[in-house]
Amino acid sequence: MKIGVVGGTGNISESFVKLLLAQGHEVTCINRGERRPVPAGARLLKIDRREREIFEKTMQTEKFDAAIDMIGFGREDAASSLRAFRGVGVFVQCSTVCTYGIQSDWLPISEDHPLRPISHKRSQ
Repeated sequence: MKIGVVGGTGNISESFVKLLLAQGHEVTCINRGERRPVPAGARLLKIDRREREIFEKTMQTEKFDAAIDMIGFGREDAASSLRAFRGVGVFVQCSTVCTYGIQSDWLPISEDHPLRPISHKRSQ
């Protein structure tokens, strides 16, 4: 399968990119190319997903069989990925538990947990 991974070089995504490659899949890591090199055997498609129009058009021309988005950090990223990968047979959108905030009311956190978006402002 031809699989596109938005990200692909992080702690979680690098390990499954290597697994997909070992299973014989053609893997393209889609990122800005600033973190670290993609795993050996993977292709790097250097693009900033925040440039939404370019990102979405490029993903449509790639014609992936499957796509995994590991760096969707908000509603706009998720909506953009849905547009970008609309013709893909399998699409996986990963998120972070931090969507629910740093403090939790219970563990494990479930889908009905109250949302407490993280403020990026640091307290002094």
